[in-house]
Amino acid sequence: MKFAPSPALPDRAMIDTASDITFLRQDSGRFDRRHAVGPVCWPHFDLLWLHEGRLRLQLDASRDTVELCAPDGVLLFPATPFSGQATTPHAEASICHFRLPTEHAPGWRRPRATEALALQAMVVLSLRLARQGAELRRRQRLLAAVLDGFGGEAAPAPADHRIDRAWRLAAERLHRIRGLSDVAAQAGLSESSFRASHRAWRGDSAGAALTALRLGRAEHLLATTRLSIAEIALAVGYGHAETLSQAFRRTRGLSPGAWRQAQRPFA
Repeated sequence: MKFAPSPALPDRAMIDTASDITFLRQDSGRFDRRHAVGPVCWPHFDLLWLHEGRLRLQLDASRDTVELCAPDGVLLFPATPFSGQATTPHAEASICHFRLPTEHAPGWRRPRATEALALQAMVVLSLRLARQGAELRRRQRLLAAVLDGFGGEAAPAPADHRIDRAWRLAAERLHRIRGLSDVAAQAGLSESSFRASHRAWRGDSAGAALTALRLGRAEHLLATTRLSIAEIALAVGYGHAETLSQAFRRTRGLSPGAWRQAQRPFA
């Protein structure tokens, strides 16, 4: 049996009020490649959030995989079997087990990528409130706000356009992508054909899209890991730290180190 991302989202249509949420457990932990996640199949919802590192999850018996790169997470619906393992030397994740009063089929959902950093801040606050024994209503309202970040988007189109698929594959192996020719190869096209097809399909420059992909991933790693600038440059496909620094200064107006400090002023 295969579980596609569920079209039924725990948004305001499913949560009439925040008080519908029943907390079962909230916890966090640090683990490495030696520690397996699952296999397990829970009878309740689970919000699994990755705070640091990378995690590969297998979300059903067909062994379909989902790659999480902090900050990122997955919302697991009741009765959805999964297992996984860190793909970085260390990873840190949290769980939030909860129930809702209505029935839901097995499935899973990813958060909106543009809200990942904001959602992480709310997940961290939710954990802190749980440990402090804060007022239940406040915790329920906060979790309801987090769940909003997993809803509101249209279901994916059934057809997988080859340009979109090429970018998705490039994102999964970004450390191996040296240029647009490598992205084009994922679509079986020459670089010039890929540039033209990308502009026709998405309406912008393929070169700019690759830079945005690299720098977006670099921002995540700067904000959520302790990797050096050189290590991050390699992870996002730049050969040298200086290449990453030049791209950062040109587009962000800051060096990677200054940007990291601005995101983590008390680190």
